[in-house]
Amino acid sequence: MDDNQDGAADRAVPVYSGDLSEYTVNGIKDADSRKPIRITVKNGTVKNIYGAYNAEIAVSKQDAVVIDMQGGYSETIIPLINCKTDGYARLEYAEDMVGTVADGTYDEWTGYYKNYAGNISIYGNYIAKNEIDAKSLAVRSDSDAAVIFEKPVTTTGSYSMSYGPTVTFKDTVNIGSTFTTNQRAEITFEGTVDVEGTVSLSSYNNVRFKAPVTIGKTLTMGSSANVILEADTVCDTVSTSYATVLDITETAKLSTRNLSVYSMAKIYHRGIFAATGSVTNSGGYWCVIGGTFCRRYRCRQYTFKNIIR
Repeated sequence: MDDNQDGAADRAVPVYSGDLSEYTVNGIKDADSRKPIRITVKNGTVKNIYGAYNAEIAVSKQDAVVIDMQGGYSETIIPLINCKTDGYARLEYAEDMVGTVADGTYDEWTGYYKNYAGNISIYGNYIAKNEIDAKSLAVRSDSDAAVIFEKPVTTTGSYSMSYGPTVTFKDTVNIGSTFTTNQRAEITFEGTVDVEGTVSLSSYNNVRFKAPVTIGKTLTMGSSANVILEADTVCDTVSTSYATVLDITETAKLSTRNLSVYSMAKIYHRGIFAATGSVTNSGGYWCVIGGTFCRRYRCRQYTFKNIIR
């Protein structure tokens, strides 16, 4: 048994010793619990592993069920089946350790799932208290869900998300590829952001960058997106869409090569703007509210007309 749930056996004498290759292991079944459930597999073969089956686990905002495949093999893993909990499910396994990860009844699924390739998926309301280091990260939560990353987030690949959740990054974010959102997302970055590829913010997003931002390629904002920059932001190109609002606050400096302002888009220029290429306007508005244009990096071409001072 693993009473303190650290992944190591706490007792010298096992509860059961034998061949489990044709057996199903349930963390909890047909019962309720006020404590989290953890299953750690270090070697051997288990036919099926069910984290919680027909159960209610009364823990809130922490891991309610953890299945950690450090070794061995299981044909099928289902974290939750007809399970009710305000906590999270957490599943991690390495390559070639699991045949199938089945959904079970995902209507109650909330939590963290890291597959053998290093791709992490987040479901439902979730607070990630540990550092995220993955190949890719996908927030698949519903539109009424809130996801909080309390520690640094690092991926060698991409970040993506579903329609509408609220996501808060309280520490640094480093994305090795692209950062892509879906419609009506609410995102707050409290730490520095570094994205090697393109940042694509979808329509009706509300996004706030509170710390310095570095984007290797293009910052693209969808229609009616609202984006607030509160610190130094560097990217190759900035591209708006219909009715986009980009707010360069008093504490921010936006440095880019090119910027395009689409129809009905608004740039609220309170801080410093610097460009080395071209700034073009296709029917949008540039509202200078105490902001300055950095002369050292003066644009070579200005074609916009709607400057409001």
